[in-house]
Amino acid sequence: MSRLGDPATRPEAEDCLVQSTRAIDDNLREWDTTGAVTWAVQGPESTGPAEIEAAIREEFNLRHDEVKVTCHFPESFLIKFKYDRHCSLALEKGSARRRSIEVFFVKWRSLRDAEGVALLFRVKLCLDGVPRHAWSAELEERIISRTCALEGIETNLDRPADTKIIDLWAWTANPSTIPKLVWLTFTGRARDPHLASVQVTDTPPERWQRGVKHPVIVHLEEFQDYTAASVNLDNRTCSPTTRKMPP
Repeated sequence: MSRLGDPATRPEAEDCLVQSTRAIDDNLREWDTTGAVTWAVQGPESTGPAEIEAAIREEFNLRHDEVKVTCHFPESFLIKFKYDRHCSLALEKGSARRRSIEVFFVKWRSLRDAEGVALLFRVKLCLDGVPRHAWSAELEERIISRTCALEGIETNLDRPADTKIIDLWAWTANPSTIPKLVWLTFTGRARDPHLASVQVTDTPPERWQRGVKHPVIVHLEEFQDYTAASVNLDNRTCSPTTRKMPP
């Protein structure tokens, strides 16, 4: 019999849709120009990130803060250069050697294990029941993120004329997967708010996590279907069909 937390009791997969931001795009561009991975390492079995770092620094005459190596999967190591010129030089040469260690590397690619996806339905959602202190774009995006990618919010969250409904537009792969109700749960504060980051300890807390949850009704008001949209080949625009849902 399966016990709580056993693999058989857990869902096989779940979606989390995130709208790309300028910060995400900037971070991606930085990694695309300063990241590398190993495809082969020759050396003792005990070779680790410190030894790989030393080999790269010695080969390309870099300072300690100009390259960082971490264990990685499926490749053995992930290499992050501080400057794109150093990464370009290293990729051009393709390897580094130090004493009994030789490491070979190639460009890090963000799409290596990615799959393409098409969200062909633009939906208008009305969130009913979001508590007033949770009226923020970040939280509204999180409420719908399992099935939808937020496009924009129509409601003025700072000075709303009505504080009952939040109207927004989003993209989804299937309108039928959008839940009718989302429980918006706020947990108790798990860390000191004055700390800059979450603290990790091997000692479990003395008390369990507590919180409160608010029911948020999700109304699907209408959706635009691009699955069979007619396309204007002159300007590459298309005209989706629109379906308004009954109240």
